[in-house]
Amino acid sequence: MTLSLHAKKFNLVLLLLLFGSVCFGQANSVDISTYDKAKPYLTVRIYSDASVAQKGGIGKMVSRVDLEGTTTVLMLDMPGGFSPLFKTDFEKWNKPADEVFKDALANVGSQKVEKVTKIFDGDIYKTEFNFLGNEDYAASYALNLQANGPELVGEWGSVIVIPNRGFAAICTISKAKPVDFVKFIQRIKPVTDKSFAEHEVPVSNGFYWYYKGKFTLIQVLTDDKGNINVVAPLGLGKLMSVKN
Repeated sequence: MTLSLHAKKFNLVLLLLLFGSVCFGQANSVDISTYDKAKPYLTVRIYSDASVAQKGGIGKMVSRVDLEGTTTVLMLDMPGGFSPLFKTDFEKWNKPADEVFKDALANVGSQKVEKVTKIFDGDIYKTEFNFLGNEDYAASYALNLQANGPELVGEWGSVIVIPNRGFAAICTISKAKPVDFVKFIQRIKPVTDKSFAEHEVPVSNGFYWYYKGKFTLIQVLTDDKGNINVVAPLGLGKLMSVKN
């Protein structure tokens, strides 16, 4: 009995370390017995796979993969803080996971996230950098960029990096400026690498091509001299090769 109690306390400590500002007690003060009652509180958060593994995994949670190298977890956004959504509660609703994630992302989309655009001079023309900022929601907000920031998605999608929970950087890919994303990656990578390494809740230092709601990891290579080389994903390369 004592060992079982200690194990439960240990699991809660691991979850607290992984999820940061969570409040386990609040879940009991809000009725989530039915889906209609729980729906307004649904949200998601993204964690690096390394963080998840280091903290003992998330076997009791409801999760999926949106970005390679990360895990997206269903959470409850309670009045007193965030609380993990356990499978035992999720299974009572008898709802498809895709539907629950969709509703959770819709809730995230209603949050106020700061959007900032900066123009940087390039060798030939100027490059537009877009940023999302909100310590609790920026990373999750970026998961549904087509709905939350359609102006940030070009004809050929966007390139996005989400170094931590509170910050995302985006470069729109358009037919008019098809290789802006290369300059974007080369210029911002040192900044996002640092942001990823120093934040208490890192997400990913990778760059992703966002196109039609899907994320594809971009191959970014740094040589011995510090030069950053970018290899376009196959799908993006095909779009760029089509003659209008």
